[in-house]
Amino acid sequence: MLRFAALLALVASPAAAQSCAPVTEALINLQSNYGEGVRVAALMGSGEMLMITAAPNGTWTAITVAPDGTACIVATGEAFEVHDATPVGEML
Repeated sequence: MLRFAALLALVASPAAAQSCAPVTEALINLQSNYGEGVRVAALMGSGEMLMITAAPNGTWTAITVAPDGTACIVATGEAFEVHDATPVGEML
């Protein structure tokens, strides 16, 4: 939770909600402060982009990016891993 609060402070902008900032600013802050780079990007049905950034040490941040370029943090965590697609019968 402390990491999430620190991220909010880093990407906050006076004109936006505390957890939102222009996408370029948010990504630069995540890279320079946590060593996280974009690992996943996907277009959602709402027209927003979902991005997950991650660092080699396993920390990660999920952000949504609105069509106007505003990025908002929606989740953070640890132990990020990439896996090959697993058939349904073999899932955990």
